Amino acid sequence: MATTVATEYPSNRSPSPPAGLCKNSWMDPFCIESLYKNAEQKIYAVSSTVIILNGLYGTVNVLIGFSLEDIADNVGTTSTDLGVVFVTRFAGIIAGMSTVISFEPIFSGIPTIMFMQVLQALCLFAIPFCTNVVEVHIICFLFGLAYGMYQVSGASYLRTLHQGAAKGIWMTYYLLTYCSFAVVLAFIQLSGIDFVDEYMSVGGMYMFSWFLLFMI
Repeated sequence: MATTVATEYPSNRSPSPPAGLCKNSWMDPFCIESLYKNAEQKIYAVSSTVIILNGLYGTVNVLIGFSLEDIADNVGTTSTDLGVVFVTRFAGIIAGMSTVISFEPIFSGIPTIMFMQVLQALCLFAIPFCTNVVEVHIICFLFGLAYGMYQVSGASYLRTLHQGAAKGIWMTYYLLTYCSFAVVLAFIQLSGIDFVDEYMSVGGMYMFSWFLLFMI
């Protein structure tokens, strides 16, 4: 006769979240299973942070557009000539998305999300200090690459965390924040700070969100 053995969990730990959250032991420091007592709380906390980070990219899009003339002055060209950096960034996004799609088992999950957050923040910190056009193109390409990898990894991770109708709802939030977070820049500009401080502020938001995700 088969014997059923009940699984016991320590009093300070809930049953494991859905499969896919903690696939490899080397991911443990980033695994959301490690803290919250309730698995559902963990899932909501991580999902919300990932969505907010995607929304910050909408802020960056507006920021680069508004500050293009200042950047052009720094590198000794015109904003019209420098406008091609948007193409460079788009090429980086395509490259990033293609990389994750092609090598999804390698570039997926929280480690990729967090590393790409840091890379995006570093690019934002560097843009105001570029002294030639080539530097701007390289940094914009890297920023696009990081966002492309983050965008696909984040969407994939949300699909892993949620099932059924909830999956569609969270994916809708993921896309809507991209547009709605552009308003954040309006508040930053109303403060009257210069364009260097604007980049520092948005980059700081990326790092603060990274810290929240790490703590989760």
